[in-house]
Amino acid sequence: MFLRFLILTSLAFLVSLSHVFAEELRGRVVEVYDGDTFVLATGEKVRLLDVNTPEVGHRGRIDEPLAQAARGFTVGMISGSEVRVVLGAKRMDKYKRYLGQVYLPDGQWLNGELVRTGLAHVYSFADNADRVVDLLPLERLARLEKLGLWSTTRWGVREALDCCPAEDIGRFMVVQGVVKNVVETKERWHFNFGVRPTGPNTTPNPDNLEPWQRDFSFYIGKRDLKWFKRAGIDNVAGMYQGRHVLVRGFLEPVNGVLVRVTHPAQIELLAQVSGTVPLGQPLRQLRKF
Repeated sequence: MFLRFLILTSLAFLVSLSHVFAEELRGRVVEVYDGDTFVLATGEKVRLLDVNTPEVGHRGRIDEPLAQAARGFTVGMISGSEVRVVLGAKRMDKYKRYLGQVYLPDGQWLNGELVRTGLAHVYSFADNADRVVDLLPLERLARLEKLGLWSTTRWGVREALDCCPAEDIGRFMVVQGVVKNVVETKERWHFNFGVRPTGPNTTPNPDNLEPWQRDFSFYIGKRDLKWFKRAGIDNVAGMYQGRHVLVRGFLEPVNGVLVRVTHPAQIELLAQVSGTVPLGQPLRQLRKF
Protein backbone atom coordinates (compact mmCIF):
# COMPACT_ATOMS: atom_id res chain seq x y z
CA MET A 1 0.00 0.00 0.00
CA PHE A 2 2.79 2.39 0.90
CA LEU A 3 4.62 1.53 -2.32
CA ARG A 4 1.52 2.31 -4.36
CA PHE A 5 1.13 5.63 -2.54
CA LEU A 6 4.78 6.47 -3.22
CA ILE A 7 4.44 5.66 -6.90
CA LEU A 8 1.27 7.72 -7.32
CA THR A 9 2.77 10.64 -5.41
CA SER A 10 5.91 10.53 -7.55
CA LEU A 11 3.87 10.43 -10.76
CA ALA A 12 1.77 13.41 -9.65
CA PHE A 13 4.91 15.35 -8.82
CA LEU A 14 6.44 14.58 -12.21
CA VAL A 15 3.26 15.59 -14.01
CA SER A 16 3.15 18.87 -12.08
CA LEU A 17 6.71 19.66 -13.18
CA SER A 18 6.43 18.43 -16.75
CA HIS A 19 5.39 21.81 -18.15
CA VAL A 20 8.43 23.45 -16.55
CA PHE A 21 10.84 21.30 -18.53
CA ALA A 22 8.81 21.33 -21.73
CA GLU A 23 9.66 23.54 -24.70
CA GLU A 24 6.58 25.63 -23.96
CA LEU A 25 4.07 26.65 -21.30
CA ARG A 26 0.32 26.83 -21.73
CA GLY A 27 -2.12 28.53 -19.45
CA ARG A 28 -4.69 31.24 -18.82
CA VAL A 29 -3.45 34.79 -18.17
CA VAL A 30 -4.72 36.05 -14.80
CA GLU A 31 -2.62 39.20 -14.32
CA VAL A 32 -0.78 41.60 -16.63
CA TYR A 33 2.03 43.29 -14.74
CA ASP A 34 3.13 45.58 -17.55
CA GLY A 35 3.42 45.47 -21.34
CA ASP A 36 5.92 42.63 -21.42
CA THR A 37 5.22 40.68 -18.20
CA PHE A 38 2.24 38.65 -17.03
CA VAL A 39 1.20 35.78 -14.76
CA LEU A 40 -0.49 32.49 -15.63
CA ALA A 41 -3.19 30.82 -13.55
CA THR A 42 -0.67 28.08 -12.72
CA GLY A 43 1.51 30.72 -11.01
CA GLU A 44 4.33 31.14 -13.52
CA LYS A 45 5.46 34.68 -14.27
CA VAL A 46 6.28 35.19 -17.96
CA ARG A 47 8.52 37.85 -19.53
CA LEU A 48 8.29 38.39 -23.29
CA LEU A 49 11.53 37.46 -25.02
CA ASP A 50 13.47 39.71 -27.43
CA VAL A 51 11.37 42.82 -26.69
CA ASN A 52 11.03 45.52 -24.05
CA THR A 53 8.14 47.83 -23.24
CA PRO A 54 8.25 51.04 -21.16
CA GLU A 55 8.27 50.41 -17.43
CA VAL A 56 5.09 50.93 -15.44
CA GLY A 57 5.83 52.91 -12.27
CA HIS A 58 4.97 50.31 -9.67
CA ARG A 59 5.54 51.09 -5.97
CA GLY A 60 5.22 54.83 -6.37
CA ARG A 61 7.63 55.23 -9.28
CA ILE A 62 6.77 57.32 -12.33
CA ASP A 63 5.63 55.55 -15.49
CA GLU A 64 7.92 55.74 -18.49
CA PRO A 65 6.28 57.35 -21.55
CA LEU A 66 3.64 55.04 -23.10
CA ALA A 67 4.00 52.47 -20.30
CA GLN A 68 0.25 52.39 -19.68
CA ALA A 69 -0.49 52.25 -23.41
CA ALA A 70 1.75 49.19 -23.73
CA ARG A 71 0.19 47.54 -20.68
CA GLY A 72 -3.30 48.31 -21.97
CA PHE A 73 -2.45 46.77 -25.33
CA THR A 74 -1.23 43.57 -23.67
CA VAL A 75 -4.28 43.45 -21.39
CA GLY A 76 -6.52 43.75 -24.42
CA MET A 77 -4.75 40.97 -26.27
CA ILE A 78 -4.24 38.30 -23.60
CA SER A 79 -6.00 39.03 -20.30
CA GLY A 80 -8.15 36.02 -19.43
CA SER A 81 -7.02 34.18 -22.55
CA GLU A 82 -5.31 30.84 -22.95
CA VAL A 83 -1.83 31.45 -24.34
CA ARG A 84 1.10 29.38 -25.54
CA VAL A 85 4.56 30.47 -24.43
CA VAL A 86 7.39 29.08 -26.56
CA LEU A 87 10.40 29.20 -24.28
CA GLY A 88 13.75 30.60 -25.34
CA ALA A 89 17.14 28.89 -25.28
CA LYS A 90 17.58 30.47 -21.87
CA ARG A 91 14.26 29.69 -20.26
CA MET A 92 14.32 31.83 -17.14
CA ASP A 93 15.89 35.11 -16.05
CA LYS A 94 17.41 36.05 -12.70
CA TYR A 95 13.98 37.13 -11.46
CA LYS A 96 12.62 33.59 -12.00
CA ARG A 97 10.43 34.71 -14.91
CA TYR A 98 9.97 32.39 -17.87
CA LEU A 99 11.20 33.91 -21.13
CA GLY A 100 9.38 33.23 -24.36
CA GLN A 101 7.40 34.10 -27.47
CA VAL A 102 3.70 34.36 -26.68
CA TYR A 103 0.93 33.19 -29.01
CA LEU A 104 -2.85 33.37 -28.77
CA PRO A 105 -5.12 30.49 -29.86
CA ASP A 106 -5.74 32.27 -33.21
CA GLY A 107 -2.00 32.43 -33.86
CA GLN A 108 -1.44 36.11 -33.06
CA TRP A 109 2.11 36.74 -31.82
CA LEU A 110 2.11 39.17 -28.90
CA ASN A 111 5.83 40.00 -29.06
CA GLY A 112 5.56 40.94 -32.72
CA GLU A 113 2.35 42.90 -32.33
CA LEU A 114 3.84 45.08 -29.61
CA VAL A 115 6.86 45.89 -31.79
CA ARG A 116 4.75 46.39 -34.93
CA THR A 117 2.56 48.97 -33.21
CA GLY A 118 5.55 50.83 -31.76
CA LEU A 119 4.76 49.91 -28.15
CA ALA A 120 7.94 47.85 -27.69
CA HIS A 121 11.47 47.91 -29.02
CA VAL A 122 13.75 44.98 -29.82
CA TYR A 123 15.82 43.99 -26.79
CA SER A 124 17.99 40.90 -27.04
CA PHE A 125 20.89 39.07 -25.43
CA ALA A 126 23.73 37.20 -27.09
CA ASP A 127 22.59 33.82 -25.77
CA ASN A 128 18.85 34.40 -26.12
CA ALA A 129 17.87 36.09 -29.39
CA ASP A 130 15.45 33.55 -30.83
CA ARG A 131 13.31 35.71 -33.13
CA VAL A 132 15.14 39.01 -33.43
CA VAL A 133 15.51 38.45 -37.17
CA ASP A 134 11.70 38.52 -37.45
CA LEU A 135 11.22 41.43 -35.05
CA LEU A 136 13.70 43.88 -36.57
CA PRO A 137 11.72 44.45 -39.80
CA LEU A 138 8.64 45.18 -37.70
CA GLU A 139 10.56 47.68 -35.60
CA ARG A 140 12.02 49.36 -38.70
CA LEU A 141 8.53 49.96 -40.05
CA ALA A 142 7.37 51.39 -36.72
CA ARG A 143 10.44 53.67 -36.58
CA LEU A 144 9.97 54.93 -40.12
CA GLU A 145 6.29 55.61 -39.46
CA LYS A 146 7.11 57.14 -36.04
CA LEU A 147 4.61 54.95 -34.25
CA GLY A 148 4.32 54.80 -30.48
CA LEU A 149 7.72 54.97 -28.80
CA TRP A 150 9.38 56.33 -31.91
CA SER A 151 7.29 59.51 -31.81
CA THR A 152 8.48 60.45 -28.31
CA THR A 153 11.51 62.37 -27.11
CA ARG A 154 12.38 59.60 -24.65
CA TRP A 155 12.54 56.78 -27.19
CA GLY A 156 13.27 58.55 -30.47
CA VAL A 157 16.41 57.61 -32.40
CA ARG A 158 19.44 59.74 -31.47
CA GLU A 159 22.02 61.02 -33.97
CA ALA A 160 25.60 59.96 -33.21
CA LEU A 161 27.05 63.42 -33.84
CA ASP A 162 24.67 64.96 -31.34
CA CYS A 163 24.56 62.21 -28.73
CA CYS A 164 23.52 62.51 -26.10
CA PRO A 165 21.77 64.68 -23.48
CA ALA A 166 22.75 64.06 -19.88
CA GLU A 167 19.33 62.54 -19.11
CA ASP A 168 20.01 59.76 -21.64
CA ILE A 169 23.03 58.40 -19.77
CA GLY A 170 22.22 55.01 -18.26
CA ARG A 171 19.21 54.52 -20.51
CA PHE A 172 18.73 52.00 -23.28
CA MET A 173 18.78 54.06 -26.46
CA VAL A 174 18.98 53.67 -30.22
CA VAL A 175 21.65 55.77 -31.97
CA GLN A 176 22.45 56.07 -35.67
CA GLY A 177 25.41 57.45 -37.60
CA VAL A 178 28.34 56.62 -39.85
CA VAL A 179 31.33 54.75 -38.42
CA LYS A 180 34.34 56.94 -39.23
CA ASN A 181 37.12 55.09 -37.50
CA VAL A 182 37.82 51.61 -36.09
CA VAL A 183 40.58 50.98 -33.56
CA GLU A 184 41.77 47.65 -32.20
CA THR A 185 43.12 47.35 -28.67
CA LYS A 186 44.23 44.32 -26.71
CA GLU A 187 40.75 43.47 -25.49
CA ARG A 188 38.34 45.37 -27.76
CA TRP A 189 37.41 46.80 -31.12
CA HIS A 190 36.34 50.46 -30.82
CA PHE A 191 34.02 52.02 -33.43
CA ASN A 192 34.13 55.81 -33.47
CA PHE A 193 31.72 58.19 -35.17
CA GLY A 194 34.12 61.06 -35.78
CA VAL A 195 34.42 64.72 -34.86
CA ARG A 196 31.34 66.79 -34.14
CA PRO A 197 30.76 69.65 -36.57
CA THR A 198 32.66 72.83 -35.73
CA GLY A 199 31.44 76.41 -36.00
CA PRO A 200 30.07 79.32 -33.99
CA ASN A 201 26.99 77.39 -32.84
CA THR A 202 28.69 74.12 -31.86
CA THR A 203 29.99 72.91 -28.52
CA PRO A 204 33.63 73.99 -27.97
CA ASN A 205 36.42 71.53 -27.23
CA PRO A 206 38.57 73.42 -24.72
CA ASP A 207 40.56 70.34 -23.68
CA ASN A 208 41.53 69.49 -27.27
CA LEU A 209 40.29 65.94 -26.81
CA GLU A 210 40.54 63.39 -29.58
CA PRO A 211 37.20 62.39 -31.22
CA TRP A 212 37.16 59.00 -29.50
CA GLN A 213 37.53 60.77 -26.13
CA ARG A 214 34.46 62.95 -26.49
CA ASP A 215 32.08 61.58 -29.14
CA PHE A 216 29.65 58.69 -29.39
CA SER A 217 31.21 55.27 -29.96
CA PHE A 218 30.59 51.61 -29.35
CA TYR A 219 32.89 48.71 -28.67
CA ILE A 220 32.91 44.95 -29.14
CA GLY A 221 34.91 42.96 -26.62
CA LYS A 222 37.05 40.24 -28.17
CA ARG A 223 35.46 37.66 -25.90
CA ASP A 224 32.15 38.45 -27.64
CA LEU A 225 33.50 37.96 -31.18
CA LYS A 226 32.23 34.35 -31.09
CA TRP A 227 28.66 35.62 -31.46
CA PHE A 228 29.60 37.57 -34.58
CA LYS A 229 31.41 34.59 -36.07
CA ARG A 230 28.36 32.42 -35.48
CA ALA A 231 26.43 34.98 -37.55
CA GLY A 232 29.01 34.74 -40.35
CA ILE A 233 30.84 37.98 -39.46
CA ASP A 234 34.54 37.11 -39.25
CA ASN A 235 35.87 40.65 -39.67
CA VAL A 236 33.97 43.14 -37.50
CA ALA A 237 36.20 46.05 -38.51
CA GLY A 238 35.57 45.48 -42.20
CA MET A 239 31.87 44.89 -41.61
CA TYR A 240 31.14 48.25 -39.99
CA GLN A 241 33.94 50.62 -41.11
CA GLY A 242 32.43 53.49 -43.11
CA ARG A 243 28.91 52.09 -42.79
CA HIS A 244 25.78 53.91 -41.73
CA VAL A 245 24.59 51.90 -38.73
CA LEU A 246 22.00 51.93 -36.00
CA VAL A 247 23.27 50.81 -32.59
CA ARG A 248 21.14 49.86 -29.59
CA GLY A 249 22.28 49.55 -25.99
CA PHE A 250 22.77 51.27 -22.65
CA LEU A 251 24.62 54.59 -22.78
CA GLU A 252 27.71 54.83 -20.59
CA PRO A 253 29.49 58.15 -19.79
CA VAL A 254 32.88 56.85 -20.98
CA ASN A 255 34.98 58.72 -23.58
CA GLY A 256 31.99 60.90 -24.37
CA VAL A 257 29.17 58.38 -24.71
CA LEU A 258 29.84 54.67 -25.11
CA VAL A 259 27.72 51.56 -25.81
CA ARG A 260 28.85 47.99 -25.26
CA VAL A 261 27.81 45.70 -28.10
CA THR A 262 27.82 41.98 -27.31
CA HIS A 263 26.11 40.46 -30.37
CA PRO A 264 25.16 41.34 -33.97
CA ALA A 265 21.48 42.01 -33.24
CA GLN A 266 22.52 45.26 -31.53
CA ILE A 267 23.75 46.70 -34.83
CA GLU A 268 21.68 47.31 -37.94
CA LEU A 269 23.24 48.21 -41.26
CA LEU A 270 21.37 51.10 -42.85
CA ALA A 271 21.53 52.53 -46.35
CA GLN A 272 24.08 55.26 -46.87
CA VAL A 273 22.73 58.80 -46.52
CA SER A 274 21.78 60.19 -49.94
CA GLY A 275 19.32 62.51 -51.57
CA THR A 276 17.00 59.66 -52.53
CA VAL A 277 17.23 57.29 -49.56
CA PRO A 278 15.53 58.38 -46.32
CA LEU A 279 17.77 58.47 -43.28
CA GLY A 280 17.34 55.20 -41.41
CA GLN A 281 16.12 53.18 -44.41
CA PRO A 282 17.27 49.54 -43.99
CA LEU A 283 19.42 47.87 -46.63
CA ARG A 284 16.91 45.10 -47.21
CA GLN A 285 13.49 45.88 -48.62
CA LEU A 286 10.98 46.34 -45.85
CA ARG A 287 8.30 43.72 -45.59
CA LYS A 288 5.23 43.33 -43.42
CA PHE A 289 4.28 40.18 -41.52
